[in-house]
Amino acid sequence: MLGRPDRRTGPEDVLARLQATISNKVAIEQAKGFLAESGHISIEEAGTALRVYARQHGVRMTDAARAVVHRALRAEDVLGPVPMPEAKPTGELL
Repeated sequence: MLGRPDRRTGPEDVLARLQATISNKVAIEQAKGFLAESGHISIEEAGTALRVYARQHGVRMTDAARAVVHRALRAEDVLGPVPMPEAKPTGELL
């Protein structure tokens, strides 16, 4: 094997890496959904904000995502100040 001769590549190792990858992806997608809803922005914008936050703070995107999902990191900290949605008129007062 080239590069890493001591690294195991048995079926159990492949499965463990695959499970970790899926778990990481789930955390990122959950965080993006939460950020999108909290910030009234698109999923794509939420993903960009999460990626930028992670880079600026020197953390893995997955770690930032898990912190958002577990509410250890506030949406405002990732997105900046979150504006309140505009109130929609419900009708005239009589």
